[in-house]
Amino acid sequence: MILQPVGPSGCGKSTLFNILGLIDSPTSGSSWFRGEDIAQCSDEQLTLRRHARVGFVFQNFNLFNDLNVAENVEVALLYMGVTCWHSSVHC
Repeated sequence: MILQPVGPSGCGKSTLFNILGLIDSPTSGSSWFRGEDIAQCSDEQLTLRRHARVGFVFQNFNLFNDLNVAENVEVALLYMGVTCWHSSVHC
């Protein structure tokens, strides 16, 4: 699914995506993720759910400047517990 909200600056587009991506919590109401009220989750629990189920492409990329593209991807995969990912390596 691809979502593309539109609206003027300051209308809440980034806030919406931060809530959907389990980065921020709503200031009122509730937010449910896979059948669970995330308002009841600790930061650690949100981090675990985010790492397992949410993917982001940030507007400013958030890459490590000292790493090349493949190494930046490898960092993300290591956080996910993937230890062998390169197509030329037989695991």
